[in-house]
Amino acid sequence: MLKSIKILLIGLAVCIVHKATAQDELMSLIDTDGKITERVEATFKGTRIISTQSVETRGSGTFDVVFMHRFGTLNTGAYNLWGLDEAWIRLGAEYAISDDLTLGIGRSSYEKTYDGFLKYCFLHQQTGVKNFPFTSTAFASMAINTLKSTNPEQEIKFSSRVSYTWQLMFARKINRDLSVQLSPTLVHHNLVETPIGE
Repeated sequence: MLKSIKILLIGLAVCIVHKATAQDELMSLIDTDGKITERVEATFKGTRIISTQSVETRGSGTFDVVFMHRFGTLNTGAYNLWGLDEAWIRLGAEYAISDDLTLGIGRSSYEKTYDGFLKYCFLHQQTGVKNFPFTSTAFASMAINTLKSTNPEQEIKFSSRVSYTWQLMFARKINRDLSVQLSPTLVHHNLVETPIGE
């Protein structure tokens, strides 16, 4: 009986100490004026806006398989089933190393392209004591075109098949129903089509 009471008292002591520690952690978020700094969440509902990147990153440890599908032009009519016959697909995998850093790889049917990317959110929109007006995320990708040359006599070097994309995204969640994003983008292709004679 005495042993059971000792175990019960030790258990209560651990609970009280744990509760006091948790309270101290909450109190550290509060400024002396009683104001709190909060990170603005869900600027957008996903990591992409249509086919382009958003400032959002996945939660740490999240592994996601992504299937993207883009139709051709609608004005080709029933012959091409209003763009369905010209559709491109991309199958990819993404892993969040942390809440702010995501790595991804993928393969697209367009020019049989393989790609890899790195996405890092380095600034967060915040309200409260430490107010900050926007979220900013950097994105860098490299893609390799593996489509065979239509001219068997012309060999395309590996370096000519590579292209790069860099984005620096700035977004602000204005209210519950409206967020805006600015995405300056630089795309570089090592080889581009040039008309003969130029």
